[in-house]
Amino acid sequence: MTALTRRRSDNDHQETWHIYFSDVRIGTIGVRGGLPTTADEWGWDVGFYPGMEPRARRSGSAATFDEARAAFEGAWRQLEPTLTEGSYEEWRRAAPPRKDHPRARVLGDSQGSWANSDARQSAERQRHWP
Repeated sequence: MTALTRRRSDNDHQETWHIYFSDVRIGTIGVRGGLPTTADEWGWDVGFYPGMEPRARRSGSAATFDEARAAFEGAWRQLEPTLTEGSYEEWRRAAPPRKDHPRARVLGDSQGSWANSDARQSAERQRHWP
């Protein structure tokens, strides 16, 4: 199974991690803003469109990053077996290059080599899911 990878978003005002399965951004984990101090601080969301039915998306909240990560992983373990390579290809064909996407930022297009762009990511911007 391909390992999940996380990359910190460019938003300096809020901690958000974009989660990738290979080159497909499958979700996020981040600090939720504007909530009472008694609410869960972290939110997570797993799913992508196109490629998945919108109602298949899963999300939730947790008190800590580790709890949010564990919930994300559990939801991904349930969703991942339902997806086909065609699901990922549909997302790849439709997804425009984004500034947070290393391929778009480093190589300037959506057809570049992942090996080249991943090699240029700093340790802070990319962390492999242990």
